[in-house]
Amino acid sequence: MIETASRHGEGTDAAARLIGFMGELSETLLPAAERADFLVLFSLLSSLALDQSGKPRQRAALCSDGTPLEFSLALDDRGRHALRFVCDVGAPPQAWDGSEDQWFRELADRVAPRFDGRTEMLDRLFAAHLAGAPAAMPFKVWFGGGAAHDGPRTGLIYFNSEWLAAADLVAILTPHIGADATATYLEWARSIDARCAGVAYDFDAAGLRKTKLYVRLDAAHIRNLPSTLAHFPSGAGARLETLFDQAFGAVARARRGGAMLALGFATPSGAPEASAYFHLESWGLPDFAALTPVVQRLLGGWGTDFGSEVPEGPRGCAPTLLSLSASGERERLAIYFKPRLTVRLVPIVAPAAMATS
Repeated sequence: MIETASRHGEGTDAAARLIGFMGELSETLLPAAERADFLVLFSLLSSLALDQSGKPRQRAALCSDGTPLEFSLALDDRGRHALRFVCDVGAPPQAWDGSEDQWFRELADRVAPRFDGRTEMLDRLFAAHLAGAPAAMPFKVWFGGGAAHDGPRTGLIYFNSEWLAAADLVAILTPHIGADATATYLEWARSIDARCAGVAYDFDAAGLRKTKLYVRLDAAHIRNLPSTLAHFPSGAGARLETLFDQAFGAVARARRGGAMLALGFATPSGAPEASAYFHLESWGLPDFAALTPVVQRLLGGWGTDFGSEVPEGPRGCAPTLLSLSASGERERLAIYFKPRLTVRLVPIVAPAAMATS
């Protein structure tokens, strides 16, 4: 049975503040009925993430300071924006007797919208991804959701896949993204000598919409970032390098902070999307004041009005990551940020050009 933190009396005040904050952030993104569903999902996952009842378990640091949830605001070159969140949800003490995987599987039914074949697909994914997971792994799965003007609300399920071999990934991915896309991913990962760190699945009412595979970069990858990016298929790496140069400039590039890469495949088209994620503090951008010029340069290159309110960022939050993505003719950036749970949260105001897109 899935319970919220309010049943335990812990984390309730912080969860209530976060729900109000998310309500304001999502106000213009979804029709009323879908927005209500989106907020119910956020209420559930954020409450579970903040629940500290029982003996603490080893948990992944979704954010570097241990904050168990993270938001992102994505802006693209066509003037559209989207909102997402991810929560590090730990199973409750009653599931520590060996039923943790089943508890996660039941939670997935609350996260993924209903679609034909949902139960069978989720059963297969959870059985395949969680089988053989080492007990020492800091986490197995994260959950989240998304909202955008140009689509329905989505549910996100992210599996830690660090222990999976290439053969395991082939067996898991091929039924969902096809043999060609699976081979494209494996060849890309092999070409940069990187292992899969995680697999994320986006679902909406039509079913599986995107599968994204993440790889971690070591110091050598980051020292030679242009060469690493060049291995992305379909010329996407060159476009990411251009965005990176535009965003960071030669001086900031010399810092060589932390980064991850991801290759995503849309369903049913199979079109690849290349993404790079930069840990902002390690790249010398510890707050929204430092991040603002970067975002201004990128949006300016797309001819998008930055808006007078955006430079302040969401008050009561701190930026964590910047992602840059290229797919087909489309380019996108996303700002990831975490809440400071002890302060009042005030949402960012979207640029006027994006408010009705």
